[in-house]
Amino acid sequence: RLRANKNIPVKYIKEFELQLLEMNQWRLVYEVVNNDESTASYYNNELDKHISPSLQDAFTRIGKPPRVPGWDFYKDQKFQDTLSVYISEGIKIDNREIPLNMLPEKLKSHINESSIIEYIYGENVTYQDYIDVLSAHKTAAWELRATENFDKIDSVIRRNIFSRDKKLSAEINRITSKYPFRITERFE
Repeated sequence: RLRANKNIPVKYIKEFELQLLEMNQWRLVYEVVNNDESTASYYNNELDKHISPSLQDAFTRIGKPPRVPGWDFYKDQKFQDTLSVYISEGIKIDNREIPLNMLPEKLKSHINESSIIEYIYGENVTYQDYIDVLSAHKTAAWELRATENFDKIDSVIRRNIFSRDKKLSAEINRITSKYPFRITERFE
């Protein structure tokens, strides 16, 4: 779990992620402040994410440990389409400013088996800027998956966690493969 000040530069967050990756930690849960006063003491909102191995190329390391075999798998994957999302003073795709509320719709056409979305961070990007884009990206993926009853299947699997239905698990895998959440990351 990571809870950080929203104004911290994303560069420090990504350096921390790289350290976790070097310790073979592949997942991270971002905690986002819950502004509802009646429930804030009970829970925070969360975003669960796989740490992108592309961060290894974003930071030069001196005296770093040797890479674990398999970390470079993303370099071997070939995608027909890469959508570059520039995150800086605003969000730009194809040199056009995209309002945050329109970002999920813009990303939906690029969430498929043959595409990957690349986050490109500017100099002054904050943790909050990153969380906003990540949340919009996750929203787009979940909305696409919901068109195939992903939520209902997922809830059935979660309620019957000890007696997994292989057909339902195969269906979940099919849907997540059809609408994957794949990103690479780099800094300008």
